[in-house]
Amino acid sequence: YDIKTLDETRHELSYQDFEIFAKFEIITTLMKNKLALEPNTFIYDLSNPAENKMEILEINALVLDSVSDMELKWLSKFIDINNLYELTLRYQISFGIKKNTFFGFNSLQTLTLFGPAYNVENFLENLSNLKSLTLSHWQFSKFEPNFFQGLPNLKYLTFINTGLSHVKKDTFSLLKSLEYLSIKHCKVDILEEECLNGLDNLIKLEIETRKMYEEGFKTPNINFDNVSLSNLKKLKYLRLSDFLITQINFINNFENLEALDLLKIKLNHDAFDHMNLSNLKYFKFTSDKVPIFNESFKELQAIDGEVSVWSDDIQNRFSNLKKLDYLKLRIESVELDPKQTFQFIENLQIFYLYFLKTPPKKFLNFFKNLYFEPDKAEKYQFNESIISFEKILEKEYFENFIELSPDVRKELVTTMDRFFNKRPFS
Repeated sequence: YDIKTLDETRHELSYQDFEIFAKFEIITTLMKNKLALEPNTFIYDLSNPAENKMEILEINALVLDSVSDMELKWLSKFIDINNLYELTLRYQISFGIKKNTFFGFNSLQTLTLFGPAYNVENFLENLSNLKSLTLSHWQFSKFEPNFFQGLPNLKYLTFINTGLSHVKKDTFSLLKSLEYLSIKHCKVDILEEECLNGLDNLIKLEIETRKMYEEGFKTPNINFDNVSLSNLKKLKYLRLSDFLITQINFINNFENLEALDLLKIKLNHDAFDHMNLSNLKYFKFTSDKVPIFNESFKELQAIDGEVSVWSDDIQNRFSNLKKLDYLKLRIESVELDPKQTFQFIENLQIFYLYFLKTPPKKFLNFFKNLYFEPDKAEKYQFNESIISFEKILEKEYFENFIELSPDVRKELVTTMDRFFNKRPFS
């Protein structure tokens, strides 16, 4: 094959097992790296592992038809594993992971395992410097606490598209340094009372259940009433999605909460009366109508909501939001009182109204005549589907304008990056 056209030829080759495939990937990657540094050299010496340094290694083994037990002892013969900080393994066939699979990977800080697995032993205890762990497409419904033994420095733990459905008592109790826990597109429907024990340093908690389309599937109803939350004093960012919540009072346990995302959990507007979130800056939600925001929301700057009805007394509903400067609403229908005023719009840096149904023309004209000055906006839209202006660009707003602590700002911007990348802001 031609190393310069490796990406086009690699799928024409056949491999007997994971080790052979991985060796091929590593050798060709090393050769490509050397080719970039020395384009006119045609003979490369890869015989000394100490000189073969790779800080980031991704082995994409999705082309393999079968994978036996994961074995990586041979890797130290190809590269200096003391210089390896990030490792990603992608595969589609189940394999086993033995206890000493990652023995010697003392410098590893980020590990991503993308694919199903079986017969998994406690392979993490050799990774004492690991800071980020992602498990994707694993089929385990629950994890025992000792599975996470030996990870004193882990800060990020992410489950994606896994079979995790039952979060047991003390599941994460050994992860004393954990700051970010994300459970995305999983089947979670049981939270035991002390399932979040030990997470005293948690800053962000994200639970998003899997969207299921099988016949007879019901959206899970996750009950937080019986979950002990008293230790989550440092929680600043909570994101819950795609399940039912019977009551919302548990949120009041998080007195330092700065960002709250409940967009895909529909709430009755009365539920907001029971919230006490005096430090909240960013709120994403779904409701039957625009809620009345009580005095505890006095620090709220940004609202991103989906409501069935734009209420005719909306000025009164926002009367306690003295710092509101970002408002984005998706609306099914509108009510308009011609006598109503909307002074809050004048203080907004960013304003979006998305109409799921075409609103009355008098509603559109009302806003256009009173509150829209295109020459004062960076971006401006006005039609039957959307009314919007941006006095500053939205990306800049979240990166620099909204008053968030640095760790929450970073997480919120990261979460929104996909959205920003779809829209040009230059």
